[in-house]
Amino acid sequence: MSLATRRILFYSLTLLFIVVGTGLVFYSRGWRFDWKDRELVQIGGIYLRSRPDDARIELDGKAVKNKAGLLQSGTLIGNLFPGEYDIHLSKDGYHDWRKHVSVLPENVSIFDEIIMVPQKEGELVVPMADNFYLQEGDSGRMIIEDRGRLKFNDGVLVGDEVVAFRDNLPVTYETEIKNYYLTDLGKPEARPLNLNDLFTELKTTQLNLPGEVLIIKVYPYPYSSRRFIILTAHALYTLDTERLVVEQIGSEASDFVVAGNDVVWLGPRGISKYNLVFRSHSALGDLSQIGITGVDEIAEIGVPNSGDAISILKNDGELWLWEGGDFSRLRQDVKQAIFSPDSRGLLIQEAGSLKFYDRDEKILISLDFKPEAEIKKTIWYRNNAYVISSDSEERLVFLEINEVVPLNRVLIASGVLNFDYSEGEDALYFIDDEGIKRFSFK
Repeated sequence: MSLATRRILFYSLTLLFIVVGTGLVFYSRGWRFDWKDRELVQIGGIYLRSRPDDARIELDGKAVKNKAGLLQSGTLIGNLFPGEYDIHLSKDGYHDWRKHVSVLPENVSIFDEIIMVPQKEGELVVPMADNFYLQEGDSGRMIIEDRGRLKFNDGVLVGDEVVAFRDNLPVTYETEIKNYYLTDLGKPEARPLNLNDLFTELKTTQLNLPGEVLIIKVYPYPYSSRRFIILTAHALYTLDTERLVVEQIGSEASDFVVAGNDVVWLGPRGISKYNLVFRSHSALGDLSQIGITGVDEIAEIGVPNSGDAISILKNDGELWLWEGGDFSRLRQDVKQAIFSPDSRGLLIQEAGSLKFYDRDEKILISLDFKPEAEIKKTIWYRNNAYVISSDSEERLVFLEINEVVPLNRVLIASGVLNFDYSEGEDALYFIDDEGIKRFSFK
């Protein structure tokens, strides 16, 4: 082989190495040649994780292999050119799930909380009842309201309303005489404890504050069902029914909410917080900064599980958010606002629309959902991607919450008078004219 030939071969191989190497680098970084538009573009992808995980997947009408299994929990559809795609998940016995997804260069659109709802009706568990109260976090344990009486198993509880139910220790309220009672369901022979009488006795002997006062609100500690926060017309107290101790933690409180180990309450000087573990006080904000001169101007307050923010809904529908020491006005004409379970967002119900405020991005997202009737009650599902709501037409709906259309919506039942969700069972309980029914998402 002549020297000239060897040089030509060397330079040719060098050029080939540079071209192929450069091409491999570009390929590894997601660059592809789009023959349709005759241009070099970066690809994107779509990641899907559903429950159940064996759903059929279609992309623009073409089947895609579901890769969920032992080694990975979802399916990544990669090598997609930027553009619009339609995703369809289906499984026999379940409602379909659909999305219209915009794939961006060098970006993966993630849908990792897809819940496919079973196609079935609720199972009748208690016939002919007026209402029910589920125990928090329990597997279907409930108190039944029937013709003005509260029933548990074969026994009748004192009172006509359940205000809290946890650890087999329901707190009930007797409307006519305005008394609160604590009942130990594990000891059916024990008499209910009259919280009003105990509070009055301890307040007199320990705080030197004699006389009966009207208890407005009672709520158990987050970590003890025998200790309570008690609101009267003049002050806020804690009551320990085991150690028999009462303490005043705030004065002139008008309402309170509990988040984590914190009690947040409203008073004439603004918003205050009391930590139940460290027994420490802190002032959070002055309500006059947002034009509130009296607590009677406030419709409701809300606190996320993280305890680092407060939503304040005024009677005129104006919604304010306190976080980081500052107030910000979010919306007007608001009917209800509910923090998400992960505390990162706020679902806002307005007349005829739903919105979601993302606390991390500080943006307000308009959801592609127009209620057919006035929403009466809304609770978050176990994750942060769905809510369950009922409306004035007595429809019970399971609704997806995100900004990508369409929002998947499933009608669970009609003629629903009340409902609640048991996270431990992953089941929905609701009452209609036949009685109490159970709908399992599994």
